[in-house]
Amino acid sequence: MRPRRSPPIVTLGAFLVVACAADTPTAPAVPADGPPQPPVASASAVASVCIAVQDATTRLVPALGGGDAARVVETALSRLTAALSAPDTRALADRLEDAAAALAAAEAAADPVGPAVPELSAIRLALDAARALHAATPGRR
Repeated sequence: MRPRRSPPIVTLGAFLVVACAADTPTAPAVPADGPPQPPVASASAVASVCIAVQDATTRLVPALGGGDAARVVETALSRLTAALSAPDTRALADRLEDAAAALAAAEAAADPVGPAVPELSAIRLALDAARALHAATPGRR
């Protein structure tokens, strides 16, 4: 006796059902340890940002000249350096705002094509790094 074979249409239909089921949208798998957590700033990241802000304070601010705007930026960056080392995220946020405001005032007072433009841009990069660090800090407000 010959074994009974399925008609080709049944085999094709079963294949299509399986193939279409693979394209069915599903919910993303949640890891066993829960939803992903935001990145946490490491001690080396904090140290790197502290060095960048200190470098901006000691090397870049003097190149801005001795005016009031340069002194305000220097004071704001010094306070930001101290806040980076402290565990108080609210103080860090306040010092970031102060430093950004001081830098914006210095940029507004500077000649747009003057020699201080590169220094101001480099200080802005140090502030951006501090902002990124603050964003990666757990419990930030």
